[in-house]
Amino acid sequence: REVLTFCRLCEAYPEDDRVSLKEAAAALVRETDPDLVDAAWISCGAEVQEALTPNGSEIGPQTLNRLLESRHGAWAEALVQALQRHFPGGLDEDYRRMLGMLRANLPKSYFWKGARFLLRKQVSVAPQGLSFEQTHSPRFLEVVMDFLAGSLALCSVDDEAALEGVVSLSEGFSAGEHGQLEVEILTIRGIRDPEYRVGDLTARLLRGPRPLSPYVKVTCSGASSSTSIRTTSKSGSAKFDEIVKLRLDSTLFDRCHVDVCVFDACGPQSVLRGDPLIGQATLEVTKNHFGTSTIQTLQLTRGGEKCHGTVELRAGVRARQDDYRILASARSQSLSEIAASLAAVLSQPKGVDALLRSRPSLLAAAGCADDSALRRTLQAWVVRLSTEARGLAGSDDEAALDVMARLLRSAQQIVVMCVGEACNADDIRALTVNWIRNLFQLCAGIQGLPPRLNEARLQRLLDVTQSSVADPRQRLADMGITLPGSLPEETVAVIVDRLLEAFRSGEEEMFTGERIVDPSGGVTLQLGAVILADRQGKRPHAFLYDLASIRQWQSQGGAEPSTRQAITSRNIIPLTLTT
Repeated sequence: REVLTFCRLCEAYPEDDRVSLKEAAAALVRETDPDLVDAAWISCGAEVQEALTPNGSEIGPQTLNRLLESRHGAWAEALVQALQRHFPGGLDEDYRRMLGMLRANLPKSYFWKGARFLLRKQVSVAPQGLSFEQTHSPRFLEVVMDFLAGSLALCSVDDEAALEGVVSLSEGFSAGEHGQLEVEILTIRGIRDPEYRVGDLTARLLRGPRPLSPYVKVTCSGASSSTSIRTTSKSGSAKFDEIVKLRLDSTLFDRCHVDVCVFDACGPQSVLRGDPLIGQATLEVTKNHFGTSTIQTLQLTRGGEKCHGTVELRAGVRARQDDYRILASARSQSLSEIAASLAAVLSQPKGVDALLRSRPSLLAAAGCADDSALRRTLQAWVVRLSTEARGLAGSDDEAALDVMARLLRSAQQIVVMCVGEACNADDIRALTVNWIRNLFQLCAGIQGLPPRLNEARLQRLLDVTQSSVADPRQRLADMGITLPGSLPEETVAVIVDRLLEAFRSGEEEMFTGERIVDPSGGVTLQLGAVILADRQGKRPHAFLYDLASIRQWQSQGGAEPSTRQAITSRNIIPLTLTT
């Protein structure tokens, strides 16, 4: 909320000092009802500058209340008409009363989210097919609130337009029941005479020369598909701009080989002898193509000879309909299924575009020093996601947690790449979550119901990424210790942060009186970490002791010394010295 407020103030007052605006944003959020803050920014949309006071330091709760009153006065008539359009059967005055009832009974943020939905060109599917009579149902408000509760809480007009833009870019994104490989044949150039077969010379003498009639046949893993037939120009070129589709058993792979053959259509003669080959090439589709759409030019060869022309094309994978269904119902899906479906969707040709367009408005406004570098980074992240997802197939959530946490940590580093030092750790966390929500909304479609995420699982993933270092195990190695390889990443991160805390404070071990981490940053004591779960289900806690001493203490029935909580030998994890 504070991050979004800061973003809105930056948009409204671009000449003001950023530090002052950040302080103003913090003060406004601190002094204002959260529901009022959310409602103001939802109603304000992209027209921030018009809606606020000339001086950013003067903004307070009363300013936001006046903003909502002004917006309601400007939009009331349009909202009445929208209600009449989507809930037909009442009189004009009925809809005015209905609007007043909704405004009085819904939280402010819910009311303005509903207003945004109603004023879109196509309202979301939930209220369609209702009549005015059904709005008198005792459950009507409950249904409305349930629908709005999961919607994109702080989505501005710009955010909506961006998401709609992605949907239009990705029409047909979902290939159908099965994944597909799509090869878009763009142009062939400089093709020459097809291969000679007995009787061809006689046919040419009888009918005279004719232009070539090429078509392209694409084959992968035994499946084939062909383009329609074109006629070449005098230079042997033809424009296709046609997509051929092949079914894939899985869209998660390292590479697949695609045979591309160009034939000359001979009409009735092909019934007996088939069409003669002009040239062929092999296209390798690798995971490095995931998320992007790159035009490639292949040299056509025949019989070992080159220079039979070229074909320009681009290839990409298409996700299944089930992948979108899984992401739309992520709350009830396993992490491994979510990873596989997200990888399939983002591996499509517009995957990186989708990531860019679903960025929170603050990230989009901040930009990046090198946009091409950001695209390369996102594409590399998609490739990594695809690789990891393939390895997670069939895993339970505990096994998948570490892998997904590493991917989430990488995503947070991308956020840092976008904003630099403009945001603190809490801001980075909030922006990452906002990006995730936007992306899942995109996968559901802007007109679809907002997907509900498993909030407890998302929180746990974020807790795992809270380590102050990017690679906790490497940091342990630098300190001269290792941990069991089977230890969850969440636990490793907690132990690393506890060691760094002991290093910064010069903390001494309780049993021996020696420093836990020496002044140079290394560990020379044989330590044991006692790991205890948080009682509220949050990040676990680590306590460091001399290993031999804590084992003896526990064997004699001692509770954990700091918390007096009962422990067993399984709570004690040895930190093995490597030097």
